[in-house]
Amino acid sequence: MVEALHYNDAMMTIANDLNADLCYEALRSHDARFDGKFFTAVKTTGIYCRPVCTARLPLKENCTFYKRPEQAEMAGFRPCMRCRPELSPGRTPTESGNRAVSVIERGFRTDMTVCEMAHKAGLSERQLRRVVLKACGVNPVELLQSRRLLAAKLLLTDTRLSITEIAFASGFGSPRRLNALFQERYGINPTEMRRLRAASEDGFVVCKLAYRPPMDWTALLAFLSYRCIDGVEAVTEKSYRRLVTFGGASGVITAEDNHEQSCVVLQIPDALAKYTLEICARIRDLFDLDADPQIISGRLGTIAASSPGRRVPGCWDGFEVAVRAVCGQQISVKAATILTGKLAARFGVQQAPTVDDLRYHFPTPDAMAAADLESIITCGTIRTRAVTIQELAKQISDATLRLSPTADPERTIARLKTISGVGDWTAQYVCMRALRWPDAFPAADLVIMKRLKVTRQRDAEALAEEWRPWRAYAAMHLWQRKETDQ
Repeated sequence: MVEALHYNDAMMTIANDLNADLCYEALRSHDARFDGKFFTAVKTTGIYCRPVCTARLPLKENCTFYKRPEQAEMAGFRPCMRCRPELSPGRTPTESGNRAVSVIERGFRTDMTVCEMAHKAGLSERQLRRVVLKACGVNPVELLQSRRLLAAKLLLTDTRLSITEIAFASGFGSPRRLNALFQERYGINPTEMRRLRAASEDGFVVCKLAYRPPMDWTALLAFLSYRCIDGVEAVTEKSYRRLVTFGGASGVITAEDNHEQSCVVLQIPDALAKYTLEICARIRDLFDLDADPQIISGRLGTIAASSPGRRVPGCWDGFEVAVRAVCGQQISVKAATILTGKLAARFGVQQAPTVDDLRYHFPTPDAMAAADLESIITCGTIRTRAVTIQELAKQISDATLRLSPTADPERTIARLKTISGVGDWTAQYVCMRALRWPDAFPAADLVIMKRLKVTRQRDAEALAEEWRPWRAYAAMHLWQRKETDQ
């Protein structure tokens, strides 16, 4: 039984060869820790499910196990309407083996060709094909189609968008293409699937984003609360709220934990419904919902013992967290938060009318790049940091610098450190949160060095070697011991 096995050993076996016996025991246990790690296709029904599916347990001889949903779909199986594979946790870049896969998984909503995606990943089209085939078992076009179909399925189930709007939002470009592939793969047209839509709240889209337990939601909210930008976002004892805008539409999104179902419940106003996929992706990053806490804490050992569900908070926007990091240099977290709030109030777009206590959208790189330097200084920062903020804004504005989860971390760190006023601590912190790089480690941080009982950065780096490739999580555990010091 899976319950009797060490999780890490079982997971390693499943990850390497999808051992049928272990997969079936995990399926029988409905263990949420295995969610997203494999998918079960049932020959007698033609359906594939997540390990947490509550449908009647199929006979073992009727089960085929796949590492990824697109593999099951290419084999002719369609996604389960009960457990909804499109809501399962994903895999971190470390687990996926290459960030090139993330370029496709995150870029499916655009009209980029595979060749353009390969260029964005810094690879040739042939290299991208080889990398994707090795990591996913399908070619880039098949991965792209599968991602778009699952995205369309989510929108059909959770929103009131028209078929045409869903076709464009999920990257198909036309209802005809959506209808044709949907019928071919799923044996049902989009209109028929819409009749199976889940119940929703009037005026809102509600999505349940799964994660692998345990999840230290309290610690995650505490971290975000301590850094909350006044007027832009708000954190309560149980929820996170933020004012967001896309394509001229604005609204407040709310995220709360549902511990019993191992998911974050995300509420999106109908005005932003067509941007549901982008919002879900950003919330997954913000709350680190694709992490595998069992594997990570097993690697970290004693420093993670008190809180194995500790996550690395991401961010809503890479530029925002980079500005926050620069503002936080050599001052307290509280002072940096106040300063960042002043910048938001001075250069951000004001919401009209104000939604509750949320009033501003954080300034765009274009706005900060065009701002008068003296006006940045009058917000309370010193001249050198104001110059750094403007240089960051200019490089992001002209696409010289990308702060997104698909960017290469090593290249990004090197690029960040060419900016005057950005050192290793800032670069590592930005990659940790904006790029979602699990091995980022701000070794120069004074609190980290204090916790490790060293006085030099290189000594902290040496001690952290044993935590690779999860050093970002080690940093969070070290900071957590005394939150207000960081």
